[in-house]
Amino acid sequence: MSATITGGSGGSEFPGSFTPILARTRTIYRPVGPVAYDCVKVIVVRDGSAVLYSEFGQRPVKCGDVVLLAANTLCASEPEDHVTVTTLYADSDYVVDQVFWQYVSAMHDRLDAQEFGRCQAV
Repeated sequence: MSATITGGSGGSEFPGSFTPILARTRTIYRPVGPVAYDCVKVIVVRDGSAVLYSEFGQRPVKCGDVVLLAANTLCASEPEDHVTVTTLYADSDYVVDQVFWQYVSAMHDRLDAQEFGRCQAV
């Protein structure tokens, strides 16, 4: 699998072991520089607001918003005072497998699921 999502101290029974999905909640008070992860990220804004900067421009986010970032998408953020987010990190191969099995009657193989994911991201 391509992603290196590790449980660390808060997400896995075995610290440092691989897990296909990891959730983390944190409050951010300072700007976070541009970073890209090799996994899919789902960010739920729970409190406050921020401005996200990526290759697609800048977007304001506020409490209640959900952000979906594809793997290897460069993104930075700047909180307005503070922002509390819960981020789900999902291994890309795991997501493709889930899409394949969800729509197995409409797909021939895992490559169809990968292509489906690419088309939906556009």
